[in-house]
Amino acid sequence: MFPCDQCPVAYGDRSHLDRHRQIHAEQAEHRERTQQATIERAGLGRIRNVCQFCQGRFTTSEVLKRHIDAYHSVDGNPRNSYAHPATPPQQQAQARRASSARPASPNAAPVQHDHAHQPSVPDHPPADEHTTGGTSPTGSTISLASGPPVPGEVDVRAGSLGWLDFKERFGGCSLTYGSLVMALDSLDLLFRAPCIPLIAGLSGAQVKLLPGIELLRQLVNNFFLKWQKIQPIFHLATWKFVKTPLALLGAMACIGALLDEDDETAHQAHIISSRCVAVLNVMAVIPPENGPDIRFLAAVCLHQTYLLGSGDEHVYHHVDRIRAFLVGSLQRLGLLGSGNDDEDGTDPAQETVTQPVQAEWTAWIAYEQAIRTTWAVFEYDCSVSLLTNRPCVIELGDLPLRFPCADELYEAPDAQCWAELRSRSPNRSQGPLVSAVVAASAERTAPLSRDVSPWTRRLCTQIFERILRGFGRRGQRDSTVAACRHVGLNVASVCMESTAKVIWAISFLAKSIPAEGTEAALSTSDLVNFCSTKLIRHYAQLSVYTDVMDLITYIARVAASPSSPNSRTSLRWAQQKLIDHFAVDPPKSRQYIWHAGQMIRIAKVYAVFAPGDNLRIFSAYLAIIAFVKYGPSSLRDVDGVEPFQADAWPFCEAEVERWLQAGGPARIGSCHRIQVGCSTDQIMQDAFQMLYRLENWGISERFFNILVHFNELDVLDG
Repeated sequence: MFPCDQCPVAYGDRSHLDRHRQIHAEQAEHRERTQQATIERAGLGRIRNVCQFCQGRFTTSEVLKRHIDAYHSVDGNPRNSYAHPATPPQQQAQARRASSARPASPNAAPVQHDHAHQPSVPDHPPADEHTTGGTSPTGSTISLASGPPVPGEVDVRAGSLGWLDFKERFGGCSLTYGSLVMALDSLDLLFRAPCIPLIAGLSGAQVKLLPGIELLRQLVNNFFLKWQKIQPIFHLATWKFVKTPLALLGAMACIGALLDEDDETAHQAHIISSRCVAVLNVMAVIPPENGPDIRFLAAVCLHQTYLLGSGDEHVYHHVDRIRAFLVGSLQRLGLLGSGNDDEDGTDPAQETVTQPVQAEWTAWIAYEQAIRTTWAVFEYDCSVSLLTNRPCVIELGDLPLRFPCADELYEAPDAQCWAELRSRSPNRSQGPLVSAVVAASAERTAPLSRDVSPWTRRLCTQIFERILRGFGRRGQRDSTVAACRHVGLNVASVCMESTAKVIWAISFLAKSIPAEGTEAALSTSDLVNFCSTKLIRHYAQLSVYTDVMDLITYIARVAASPSSPNSRTSLRWAQQKLIDHFAVDPPKSRQYIWHAGQMIRIAKVYAVFAPGDNLRIFSAYLAIIAFVKYGPSSLRDVDGVEPFQADAWPFCEAEVERWLQAGGPARIGSCHRIQVGCSTDQIMQDAFQMLYRLENWGISERFFNILVHFNELDVLDG
């Protein structure tokens, strides 16, 4: 192993250590370059450098001068776009206090801010579901003073503001390890074979297949050990390695390699993936005569999940075609679309009632695995939409009418045990109705029944997240409201009450899964789905404010992308717009810190996450840095004030509400004092440590690189 001399990490290859050290070198260079700006930001420099025309705040006097030259002067004469330059100083101070929580000067008298809530809807979420003021759930009612067009103004919602459709300014590289060459070559030969041969029957030239078989078995076992807990698609009691198609084994091996503790194996997942792609392409060109094979669709879904998590920007160009292929195949099998199930409760296993129990069980396993594969494709579709900002392909009205069955039933070891459990299940051998679970979660009148598995609760949470994202997009609101009726959610229109109802439902589902501090038994499945559902719950609160999140996304993309001649002016406009949005409602701005703190706490519990969860963890650190760089300060941001612990669990709702209103420094993890203008070194160190735990997902490295560029970006610096 080759340990790093600057942090507690180690690599199995020196080249990876060298690549890792580049991050430390860039961070050191950035610290030296911005040390003076940090001192000014932490003290009073950022407050002193206030534009007399628009009250914008800048890191240095030089940046302020460039801002005035760019925005407030024509032919060398200053012009005022926002306030009259002849306004008396007292009125200028009042204007500044109206648009920001910061005092006008170090000697200014304390300003009393009244951030009283506007009338809220009934049963509005408490502190952990807090939405300050009368702000629209879509963020569209946050209105600033209108004025003439600002130089560089862009529509940050135009096009796709995703995370995969641009190339970073620097990235990593992959190398082949010598110790794996023999096994990988053997695996190449193995994928050319029609099926997995029996080891006992290997002879002559076939002996060369043995290393590949052993490597494949090791990675598939790793898949079942770690990923099956996240997506329990396959029936473990009847699954056989030698009877599984090579395409499916290869897709399992790709994810199994990513989750392997051996660095050599983990970093060669792309080599295994290339072998898998060849087999998948052949099967796609020559489909089975009796229609799509559900096992092949499961292989495509798993392999695409691996590729999506790799962070390769080239995947972005193919996801729509792949999604259309998966959805079309599932529709041909009758698993998606209208009429894909019988809502009258007909038990598919009862159709074979005249057959022995063993035959019923076998037929039911095939049916249930098809349902679970369909829901896995739904999760993949949601992850693609989240990472690329493209609409989902699967319409909510086309989802299966039922969720997967209860875990106890699916884990039955034999037919007799299954038959006994089925006789005691409220839904017999079927899963609960989607409409029933959605309606019960929205009403929150009674606990969900035991047949609603932890995975089902996470799937239901993602349905609500889909609805919430649809509410936030003006072009999707009508179709989203119509889709709500298909899944059992009764909403008449997009309004504050409808959004609060969805957020309440997500919170209810997160609390319904056993977690730490509960008396119920805690399984690995409970822990995985609890963490993922809680991440969705807090990320949903951030994504409700689409205007702010779109601005943060745009700034981060520009910071991480190669510069273009016109991007700097648009960047200055976006930064000023973000400062203005934050300043309109400081208590709501501080919600970003609290929700981010809760997400980081959850991420520390369980580190094996899907690509969409990696984005949520990255967004938490992005929100913290955005608040530090662009957020409003408060009168309590001074030495001697005890920091509020934003990652506390359990938390006191009254204390959270008090901090949101009064402000002051916050503490998250090892970052003991987070406030506007503070140093971000420790925040970046924590982000590196967290994303390092997920480093085998290549997208985590991409996210950290974007975070580095976003952190290095000077405020309103052209």
